[in-house]
Amino acid sequence: VLFRSGMQFWLGVDKDREEARRKVAERMIATYHLPFEQFERYVPYGSPAEIAEFIAPYLAAGCTHVNLQVAESNPRAAIESAEQIREAIALL
Repeated sequence: VLFRSGMQFWLGVDKDREEARRKVAERMIATYHLPFEQFERYVPYGSPAEIAEFIAPYLAAGCTHVNLQVAESNPRAAIESAEQIREAIALL
């Protein structure tokens, strides 16, 4: 039996790091009804490159599946952000 490891990340993407934080914080607070600060150290936000750097150690540790829960206003924007992150990971 082959076991694979995976990780799901909530994240906020924006060239303005504070705007990226706001996006993901609002979504997580609405979902979990807890202060964002309880999750923040586990949540990447910022530019695609910053998010890729956050995720890289998980990949180096053997994570083979990554699910990105992108805090965006519409599905198209979420898909575009996820693609930018995938491209940034490939450059590492």
